[in-house]
Parts: sequence; C-alpha cells; structure tokens
Amino acid sequence: MTTRYRVTQMLPFPGKLSLRKKIALREANAVKADLRSKELEVLASVKEAYFNYSFLDESIRITEEVKKLLQNMSAIADAKYATGQVSQQDVIKVNVEATALTNELITLGAEKGVAAARVKSLLDRPQSSIFEAEGVLSKERIGIEIEKLIETALMENPEIKSARAEAEAGEFSADLAKKNYYPDFMVAFEPMQRDGRFDNFGVMFQMNIPIWRNKYAYSSLILLSSLSVTDLMRL
Repeated sequence: MTTRYRVTQMLPFPGKLSLRKKIALREANAVKADLRSKELEVLASVKEAYFNYSFLDESIRITEEVKKLLQNMSAIADAKYATGQVSQQDVIKVNVEATALTNELITLGAEKGVAAARVKSLLDRPQSSIFEAEGVLSKERIGIEIEKLIETALMENPEIKSARAEAEAGEFSADLAKKNYYPDFMVAFEPMQRDGRFDNFGVMFQMNIPIWRNKYAYSSLILLSSLSVTDLMRL
C-alpha cells in the first residue's frame, strides 16, 4: 500500500509580499488615527459639557449673591418707605428686580440640570448619580499663537494622519496591482510511504501565469482613479 503526502508553499512574485505588508501597516495606522480622532471628539465633548456645567454653576452663585444684595436693598427701601424717605415706586422697583432674579435662578437651575445630565451621559454614569463640579473655573486668558497652533494641527491632527496613511496605502495598492501581471510560484514536496517506509519522494514546481490581463488592467485603473481622488482630498 502506497500513501502520498504533499507539503506545498506559495511563493508570491518578489516584491508582492512586502507591498502587502506595507498596505496592511498603512491601513492599521489609518484605523488607529480614526480611533484617536474619535477619542479626541469625545474628550472635547466632555470638556465642553463640563465647562458649560461649571459656567452655569458659577452663574447661579453670582446671581444668588446679587439677589441677597437686592433683598437687603428691599428691606432698607421698606424701612425708608415707612418713614416717608422714598416713594412706593422705588420699593416696587427693587422687589421687581428681586423677583426677576428669582425667575432667572429657576432657569439657570434647569439648565444646570440638563448640563449635568449631558456630562453623566458622556461619562456613561447613571443619571441617578450625583455630579458636582470640582474647583473653580480659571478666569485667566490662555495665550494662543495662531501659527504654532496651525503647525501643530497639521502635524498631530489624526484626521490628517488617517488621510495620509490611506493615501500611502492606495499608492502601495497601485504598485501591487501592477505586479499582478507577474506570475506567482508554488513549490510542493511529496514524500511517498510504502509498507510503512518512506522510500521515494517527488518535488513539484508550479507557476501561475496571469492570462486574464484585462481583469488586472481594470483593477489597476480603479486603484489609480481612487488614488487620484485621495490625492485631491489631501490637497
């Protein structure tokens, strides 16, 4: 009884394997940059929501202080009105201002609740949990150098990095499409076992010739067209 075993190994045309590796690396870099872009987007949303909450919290604090001053002024106006030192119109005016601040505090409180819900949603916290801003917002202005900011954005912007990586992957894909015109190879080793002993073997060499050249030409044309579009987007 004779048993044949076959071990085969595909050997792409020189240069194809390295191009596939470069394409995979560029595609991985593009995905990594897209992930970083989404992280920055979420981070910016969290910061914006937090500072909005802190701004409302500070607005409520200041409004309450102003309301206390108006309440003191109202008490003084009432005392002066009782002795005839001010008119009733002055007393009414102070009370109206105090009432307006009360309504404003109600509005600010509702907006603060919405802002807190927004922060908890972005942080994936239960809406029933308690959230309070820590610290006080800095009132110092941040110095910004426009030219340096633009330079940093061009160098570090993940969307630009993703577009650059996709463009490079497209260039390597176009090069790989051109190499599809060249054949791939396969080497096979066939040991033969007879009556429990390996007494013979065979070696086979195979070459795949790409005869459907129109198909490869069409694929190359599509890749070159997409590459041109990507280049325009980079500009």
